[in-house]
Amino acid sequence: MRRLVIGCLLLCSAMSSLRAAEPLPQAVKDPFYGQVLFDFYQKNYFSAITHLRAAQHQKRLPHHAGEAELLLGSLYLSYGMQKNAETSFNQLLERQSDSLDPLLRNRIWLALAEIYKTRGYGAKAEEILGRISTPLSPEQQDEKRLLEATLLNHQQRYSDAAVVLTDFKRDTLERDYVQYNLAMQQIRQGHEIEGRQLLEPLARFDVKSDAERFTFDTTGGSERSALRDKANIALGYSYLRREQFAQARVWFEQVGLHGPFVSQALLGLGWVEVGLGNGATALSIWLSLTQRSAAEPAVLEGLLAIPYTFAQLGDRRQAADHYKKAINIYNSELNVLQGIISGMDFVALAQELVDDSSNPEAGWQWRPEINSSAMLGPYIYQVMAGYEFQETLRNYRDLLFLDKNLLRWQSDLDVYEAMVDTRQAAYEERLPKTQSVLATLDGNSLQQQRYRHAKRLEDIEVVNDASALAASDEQSLMAGLARIEARLKRLEGSEDLSEQRRKYELLKGMLLWQLETEYPARLWQVKRQLEQLDEVLVKSDQQRRSLTAALPRISNDLTLYRQVIKITRSQVVGMHQQARVLVQQHEEHLKQLMMTALQGTEARIKHYQGQALFGAAQIYDRALHAPREQQ
Repeated sequence: MRRLVIGCLLLCSAMSSLRAAEPLPQAVKDPFYGQVLFDFYQKNYFSAITHLRAAQHQKRLPHHAGEAELLLGSLYLSYGMQKNAETSFNQLLERQSDSLDPLLRNRIWLALAEIYKTRGYGAKAEEILGRISTPLSPEQQDEKRLLEATLLNHQQRYSDAAVVLTDFKRDTLERDYVQYNLAMQQIRQGHEIEGRQLLEPLARFDVKSDAERFTFDTTGGSERSALRDKANIALGYSYLRREQFAQARVWFEQVGLHGPFVSQALLGLGWVEVGLGNGATALSIWLSLTQRSAAEPAVLEGLLAIPYTFAQLGDRRQAADHYKKAINIYNSELNVLQGIISGMDFVALAQELVDDSSNPEAGWQWRPEINSSAMLGPYIYQVMAGYEFQETLRNYRDLLFLDKNLLRWQSDLDVYEAMVDTRQAAYEERLPKTQSVLATLDGNSLQQQRYRHAKRLEDIEVVNDASALAASDEQSLMAGLARIEARLKRLEGSEDLSEQRRKYELLKGMLLWQLETEYPARLWQVKRQLEQLDEVLVKSDQQRRSLTAALPRISNDLTLYRQVIKITRSQVVGMHQQARVLVQQHEEHLKQLMMTALQGTEARIKHYQGQALFGAAQIYDRALHAPREQQ
């Protein structure tokens, strides 16, 4: 039981380091909690929240109240509902502070600290971390260190944050990300040496040959490889800014040749060669760089670097040609961008990105599939890489799912209303007949009949009248024998009837013997039947009373159901209207994010274009004035 609770919280912790972990099996005592766990195992988190909230409202989880509250908070986190998750966790701590397992209590403290950190309440997060006094598991200890390092980083206490990271025991990708972010903050603040010291462990590749060095891991380690490439890029440009060209080259050359950052590395390598006085080598590198997609920022900058270097080497003709080529490429890219900005249906693109075959209830686990859309161009890919766009798109997907659910619920309410109408019609149709039948039922009359039968049985038992319990066939035999006896008496004296009388006596004796021998069993059976009759009469009376009382209540219940449906419909319609407004706001926000990013790219390309035009003009101007200067 305890392991399941911990597993559930680990599943949906706000820490990006945590991945979905299946809860361990346990005995489920409340069936409704079993339904919640079934949805949870299927990763239908929205359905799990819905069923869990309904079960809590109806008080159907007496044996799993604590686990349910914990799971609810975790599921809220999976949808980014941090305030709701915080409320659930705090309620659980308040209700079960004494009986709560220390390991679980620490898990909740860590989750709450992460929530407050994410919401920007650093001081509150630190205060919560300070409440943890019991020993932590190794995993929890590392998670606490990550939180502390991140909070120290936000406070610009970079040295303290670096010390915390050195105590980190496990080699995890999450730790590497925190260390990378800390290093970049150090470098931005001018603490380049400290920043490099943090980046170098991330940037080192364990390779045996140069061939292996220029490969990119496309298996499960691709994310770590990408981070290492970013660290190499950051180190390379750090040394390049300080004009430490040889050191910069070492880091640029370690960037994966087929990775996502190779263009930045090639651009940096070119400037390294320029700094070392190897202009021809730099041109060779940049010319290979410009064979890549012109949508990449490094390629756009490289288009300017090539003619600039040719000009520095004194080859004005090549410089002019490459300036002209750069201007043409910039014009082409500007046309592409303007076409995207003016003609792209951004709402349709957003809907296509979220309209995939993945589980619509996946919550925080969902990632957009961006490789199959025909509407995506290279610049749209760049826009989608941003954190704000990803979060907005995820919220947009959840809102669309909620919108569909609210529409479906409105249809369900129509069905419920039709069911109530059907029951109302059936009630009104059957009511007169039911009331007529009830009016004919006289419980006192049935009881009087029962008492008469009981009195008759008592009289039979007093005199041991076995013939009174004779079966119908036996009664027919007794009646036949009586008629025979009467006939024998009428014929007596007229002829010899001794043989007939002997047979009569024999038959009568056999019948009386059978009745006498079976009398005890028959008496017991009749008494048992009388007891069963009493039970039936009691049950019948209860049902009659219940039906009599229910008849007027049914109409009231149906009226109440209609009122509940009406109120619920009003709420659902209101929520649906709010959802539609939010969907439209997110569509507009997504469009604005794309437009802002595309317009920023457009402005950057125009800036490059202006520099190219200016550089070309300088070359042409020098060419025009060169003959005069020679004269």
